[in-house]
Amino acid sequence: MGEPKAIPGHRYSEERSLLIVPRRRDWDPAKRRAAWEFDQSAPGWSVFYGTYTRLFFAIAAWPSSSLIVLEAHDIPDLRRQIQEAETTHLHQGGHLHETKNAHVLPHGSQETT
Repeated sequence: MGEPKAIPGHRYSEERSLLIVPRRRDWDPAKRRAAWEFDQSAPGWSVFYGTYTRLFFAIAAWPSSSLIVLEAHDIPDLRRQIQEAETTHLHQGGHLHETKNAHVLPHGSQETT
């Protein structure tokens, strides 16, 4: 990475030898950590937190005829949705239906929302 360098001609270059520029911002670290921890305990699902949308997402990682994507504002709601999706998938032959927070796309679909 190296050390930050002075920017020639910049107004701070004369006052200080280095202009410190932050590398990146660490958005919502507690929520990202919560998503990571939940991901570790949710086999069959890929769980992550979207820093732009400020939502938690879960994508089913099991063989299915459709892509199952869940979204929620918090982990308890996402956990509930995952349990509902798994129950529906197991007891109703794997046919899930679109709901407010569950997106079901045909396998291989290029659709974006």
